[in-house]
Amino acid sequence: MDQKANALDWLSFVFLIIGGLNWGLIGFFDFNVVGAIFNVFPYLAKIVYILVGLSALYMIVSYKKICSFAPVKNIGKIPPAPLKEEPKEEI
Repeated sequence: MDQKANALDWLSFVFLIIGGLNWGLIGFFDFNVVGAIFNVFPYLAKIVYILVGLSALYMIVSYKKICSFAPVKNIGKIPPAPLKEEPKEEI
């Protein structure tokens, strides 16, 4: 059964990207982009952080479904051995 990504899957993915990039910027440059964008309304930044955390929990819970529509299939499975070609006789 091939499942498609729904809106919640994509929204969670977007929030995880936002959270990951924000943590990368904090780590490398000590710059909190979410905090900078929502500096005037700190409660909005807190909402974004909560949504990032909920997105991570959702991705953990729905891991099997998410991996089923990944672009690369059969990761971690050993491919079958190629067939050996018989040497050709020269005339």
